[in-house]
Formats: sequence, structure tokens, C-alpha cells
Amino acid sequence: MKKHIALIIIFSFLFAAGSLAQTKINPVDSLKEKFEAFNYTEVISKADSLIKFNLNLSNSQLIEILRMKAISEFSLLNDLAAKNSFISILQMNKDYQLDSARTSPKIISFFNDVKAKYLAELNKQEQLNLAADSLYSFKLRQQRERVESKFRNSVIRSLVLPGLGQLYLGEKTKGLLLTSLSAVSLGSMIYFIIDSNNKEKDYLNSSDPAAVQNNYDSYNNSYKLRNTSIITFAVLWLYSQIDLLLFSDFNSDQHSISQNLPHFKYDSLNGVQLGYTFRF
Repeated sequence: MKKHIALIIIFSFLFAAGSLAQTKINPVDSLKEKFEAFNYTEVISKADSLIKFNLNLSNSQLIEILRMKAISEFSLLNDLAAKNSFISILQMNKDYQLDSARTSPKIISFFNDVKAKYLAELNKQEQLNLAADSLYSFKLRQQRERVESKFRNSVIRSLVLPGLGQLYLGEKTKGLLLTSLSAVSLGSMIYFIIDSNNKEKDYLNSSDPAAVQNNYDSYNNSYKLRNTSIITFAVLWLYSQIDLLLFSDFNSDQHSISQNLPHFKYDSLNGVQLGYTFRF
């Protein structure tokens, strides 16, 4: 018997809790009661609280709250506040329209005027942003072309003599070192190529056994020095190209082009704004 009573009490408690949850007052309905009773001051105050705390309200609920708030503000002759409330609605739904069946023509006229100016300003903003994007793209392309042209010129110089490309890009220490070593190895290579060819002819034209051995030794030494010079110059040439392509300042310049160019943005209150973003 006691168990049955306990179960009845538990189920009654659960049913009462469920009923209470179902009958919980909707904040919009509560606001609507005050609105329909023409308590405009209370409507504005409560609407501000609901918007501030935004208790999981949907867009449609927020729009309805703002509608009642705007009409209340207009009714209290606060046109600026009403305008801002209507703009908040349009920011959520730019195609929003007031219901003529439950709204006075005077308020509808006021709203339509606010909407027309808002849409015109929005269109102006979109056009200016589009123009700013075009200008930004043009400057980005122009600067990229300058950087790529500079890089092409540096590559051509580097192909002629390792280090000249680095010097052209302003890397003086590395450029001077590479240019000096490359010039020495190139000159050495040319000299020993000519020298080994001449000594090879002397060796091949020799008939005296003693002269043959001396000429061979001389040719062999010149031949080895020629090969060393060729390998040295080839290594310097290859290193210079790799350094230029992978580790030169061109890569950081190319990466930072879009970061350091001016960005344009139109703001309805302040007009066209210019900003920079620098990355280090």
C-alpha cells in the first residue's frame, strides 16, 4: 500500500513538473501582452533585456521583439531609436516588410523610408567594396610582376656567373663571396683547359723517352687541375642556382606581397577606410 502511494506521489510530481514546463511563458508572448496594452516604455525596457541576454531566441523571435520595440519607440516620438531598431531587423532580413493589417500607415511609411535608405547605403557599400577589391587586385598583380621581373633578371645573371644573381637581389656578402670564388674557378678552369690541351700535344709529339715521361707528368698534373677547376665551378654554379631558387629574399618578398599591400574597406559611417597588415 505504501509503495502504491509513493509511486502515485512520484508520478504526480513528474506530471506537475511537465505541466509547468509546458505552460512556461514565452518571452515574446509576455512582451506582446505589454505591447498590446500600449505599455511602450515597459516594452522597450523588456525588449532591451531580452536582446541583451538573448536566451536562445530564434531570428524570427528577435525580429518580432525588435518590431514591437521599434513601434513603441516611434510611438514615443523617439524616431532615431526606432530607426536603429528597424535597421537591426533589416540586417537580419533585408527583405522584411511590416504587416499592413496590424501596423498603421504612418509607421509603415517611416519603415519604408528607413528601408529604402538602408538598401541604397548597402548597395553603395557593395559597389565601393567591389571597386576596392579591383584596385587591390591590380596593385597585387602589379607588385607581383615587379618582384617576378626582378627575380628573372637575377636568374639570368646567376646563369652567367654564380653570385651575380644574389648581388642583384641585394645579398652583398653572399653575392661577393660566390662571385669571387666563381670568377677564380672559371678563370682557373679556362687556363688549365688550354694548358692541358697544349701539354697533351707536347706529350703526343714527344719522341725522346725522357721527354715523353716529363711531358706526360706535366700534362697529367694540368689535366687533374683542369678537372678540379671544372668540378669546383660546377659545384659553385649549382649551389648558386639552388640558393637563388629556394633561399633567396625573393621567396619572402613573394610571400609577403599580399600581406603588405593596402586593404580597402567601405564603412557606412566613416566612408572608405585604408588599412595595412604587416607580417614579421
